[in-house]
Amino acid sequence: GQDESTLRHVGDLLGPAITAAGRRADRDAGFLAALLDSLSVGVLACDPDGRIVLLNRALREVHGLPAHGEVPADYPAMTDGLLYDTDLRPLSWEQTPLMRARDGEKVHADIVAVAPGQRVRTFAVTAQPIVTAAGLRLGAVAVSHEVTALRRAEHFRTCHLDVERALARAASITDAAPAVLRAVVSALGWNSAELFLVDDDTAGLNAIAHWGVTGGNPGEFFDHTPVRDAGVTGRVWQTGRPVWVPDIAAVDEHMTPFERQRAEICARNGIRTVLAVPV
Repeated sequence: GQDESTLRHVGDLLGPAITAAGRRADRDAGFLAALLDSLSVGVLACDPDGRIVLLNRALREVHGLPAHGEVPADYPAMTDGLLYDTDLRPLSWEQTPLMRARDGEKVHADIVAVAPGQRVRTFAVTAQPIVTAAGLRLGAVAVSHEVTALRRAEHFRTCHLDVERALARAASITDAAPAVLRAVVSALGWNSAELFLVDDDTAGLNAIAHWGVTGGNPGEFFDHTPVRDAGVTGRVWQTGRPVWVPDIAAVDEHMTPFERQRAEICARNGIRTVLAVPV
């Protein structure tokens, strides 16, 4: 039927070796399905109406589905709130590479998967229509492979080069700090950062620059004077060890008044998670 034809034409996107296997699949449609399940890349195919007809093992594992069985009829709904573009803007099902390919596009794009309780993962996706030699469009196919580590390395390499350039062009660390912080914020995908340096004359810790946008009043959020061994910045100043706070709004009975005030300011400015590291 049409589903078998779709499976046979999946091979056109997967390279010469799989295309050859696709020709064998003319005699044995199950061979191609088994071959696709052996791939480390995810393969997803749909018919002309957008109904999913193929979901291989690698992609099933991403969604925590059984390795075999019928494709879930509600698969598009399963992706609600899961898929984003590289700017972390949500993708509707109709905006996914597969659906764009069904409508005739050839797509090469990165998409980001953000599942509750799991790490953020980036996938490089190639999608194209499935068309017969006679020009009949049978649907579309998308192939995806995880590139999280690769993209992360690229981001930090870019960050490293941007920091080097900022330092080379500036007369002092104070002059370079805004550009350095911008590079760090961009690489981490966070919304703000602030740099504190010890004053040689007073031995106090002073804010010398910040970068980012918050949802409230930047004037109250940035440029505070840290208290040694109190608050996130003060504790790093005292111990010389990084501090990671996943939820700054979680009130702790052992907080000092200063720490409670800083936590409230963070909450008002849309800051939930905080990381401080020693320089």
